[in-house]
Amino acid sequence: VVMPQNAWGTLPTRNYNEGQFELCEQISGETMYDTILKERDTCYACVVRCKRVVEVKEGPLTVDPLYGGPEYETLSTFGSYCGVGDLVAISKANEICNQYGVDTITCGATIAFAMECYEKGIIGKEQTGGLELKFGNAEAMLEVLREDYIRTAWAKGLNLSPAGRQGLQPAGHRGDRASTARQRQGPTRRTVFRPEPTDPAFRVAQVVALRRRCPERGRSSDPVRRVPGSPRRTAGSVRCV
Repeated sequence: VVMPQNAWGTLPTRNYNEGQFELCEQISGETMYDTILKERDTCYACVVRCKRVVEVKEGPLTVDPLYGGPEYETLSTFGSYCGVGDLVAISKANEICNQYGVDTITCGATIAFAMECYEKGIIGKEQTGGLELKFGNAEAMLEVLREDYIRTAWAKGLNLSPAGRQGLQPAGHRGDRASTARQRQGPTRRTVFRPEPTDPAFRVAQVVALRRRCPERGRSSDPVRRVPGSPRRTAGSVRCV
């Protein structure tokens, strides 16, 4: 999914300031398949087997297959969102999140938001625990996920708790400079990012949003879900406004 999204200009990059990532091939599913993919797992009775299981035994970072592997959302939020083109680092971030029970989408998007705030001077090293939190800094991205940062500097300054429930929601309501950063609270109170209206990807994002709200059939990830045994719901049966 990474490569088509990049070709369409809808791959969230650097907190969605851009829609294409120059290192997309390095974090793509094709590269994963050729390098660190160990196997595919699945939920009970599902034949799709979309779960990835990755393993890295050598190098500065090792990845335990016990915690699975990154799928598209994780690849994009910890990858292109944060400007990181290191597949092993992204897989390690996925492992850490799964250890703590943190949602990878919320956590990756939160870090990307903080990276933009850091680069624009909205926050500094005092808030990041001394980290140089710039786009593309995989080491800093991983460091903020480690236990000492989750429970100390970040938990106090940016509300990045181990559960990852609130994202950066308080930052948008404090009335300080962080509230000027581009963020929107979604229905689940998760920090959700979107391109600017002047961005070419904005129109595509509108289409994707409409598709999410008016699916041709219910899925577990869609707002309109099909109740078992009920007739198939089509986009025509949903009022789209």
